[in-house]
Amino acid sequence: LTALASHFAAHPQTRRELEIAASGSLDAAWDDEDRGAAGASGGHGGKRAKTAPPLLMRPHGAVTPEMATACAAALQSPLTARNEVLTIIPGPMDEEAMEARIAAAEAVAVMKVGRHLPKIKRVLDRLGLMEHAGYVERASLPAEVVLPLAEAPEKAPYFSMILVTKGDDPWL
Repeated sequence: LTALASHFAAHPQTRRELEIAASGSLDAAWDDEDRGAAGASGGHGGKRAKTAPPLLMRPHGAVTPEMATACAAALQSPLTARNEVLTIIPGPMDEEAMEARIAAAEAVAVMKVGRHLPKIKRVLDRLGLMEHAGYVERASLPAEVVLPLAEAPEKAPYFSMILVTKGDDPWL
């Protein structure tokens, strides 16, 4: 526990993301519309949480794989096929770097979509992957939205996710 406490002290944003995931409510997360003064929260460009759920420790820290799996289940699509490698990319990544990483990947999960949705769509369109991409927001919650990426709304919540399975594996 001492090592975990030290990690959270050094990386407060990791602690906050774990708090949100453990609370079971992405509505407590940062929204693009809910911005405070720049740097007010110590991360995410000054975004502030709407509520502050208590830190609930879970026996594992597999938050990202759980959410990617929940999104794949919502899309009724496999996350990867056989020996494919899943590449997880943050939505805020630079457009050129994102394009290069997605081009080199076998299967992709783009996290923290939010205001970066138009950029992500441009990248996937240039790579010819729009038809292989699914959009999920608020996965596993009552307000869950599941759509082909081409039909995704103009605005996306920060904790939306896009999954891309290129379909190169004959099993898909």
